[in-house]
Amino acid sequence: MIATFDIGNSSVGVCLYEQGLEKAYHRFSRGSSPSQALLQSLRQARRRLGVCVHGRDPSGYPWLAEIGRIEWVGQDLRVPGKVAYAEPKEMGWDRRVVAFAALCKFGPSLVIDAGTAVTFTHIDAEERVHGMAISAGLGCLARGLSLSAPALAPWLEPPAELPEAALPDGSRDNLAIGIRIGWQGLVRKLYEDARRRLETAHLRGHVVLTGTDMHELHEALATGTLAGRLIHFGLWGLAGEGENGT
Repeated sequence: MIATFDIGNSSVGVCLYEQGLEKAYHRFSRGSSPSQALLQSLRQARRRLGVCVHGRDPSGYPWLAEIGRIEWVGQDLRVPGKVAYAEPKEMGWDRRVVAFAALCKFGPSLVIDAGTAVTFTHIDAEERVHGMAISAGLGCLARGLSLSAPALAPWLEPPAELPEAALPDGSRDNLAIGIRIGWQGLVRKLYEDARRRLETAHLRGHVVLTGTDMHELHEALATGTLAGRLIHFGLWGLAGEGENGT
């Protein structure tokens, strides 16, 4: 069994693979811990591979130290691809893993990953990785407004769904409309800009949507292939356990 770990800005995702197939998936917020049964499964894994947005210091998850050695991307594992930045180290390892996974699964791709942040990343057939844009995620917009305008906080957590009634009824409805439709407009404009820039550079690619808010992303863009847990597929590929491994 292989265990993969995605240490994000606000949570950690854990995926278990057996004989190349996803066996189980779990997600934990900071301060929460897996069950003893899951911890035991993680200890018994043949390999454990992880990627962390903060490098190799997954602070906030002390239980990770209890399960045995984790092979970290950027330290123990190399991700194929050349980042087309003047300073390649600026691109997070999570974006590189997602781009690699998309190339393995779909070929040249524009990957839009909607989590705490929304990232637009392109990878071409020669494994060149281009960062196209970074912006705020849906939940991040709500939390940012909550911090900046504390009086609105009671109606912001979690972000409400769009109201069904013709006219909004109260602050929660008003905020839901403003945040969700505003975010949809934001990601649409970013997508249009990314496509324009790629076309100018004579680059093409499959549109791949992933991340916690990929369904909201699909609703906003009305295009793209949904690829849940794409980053875990990429980590599994880096283990070299199948035809997509390296």
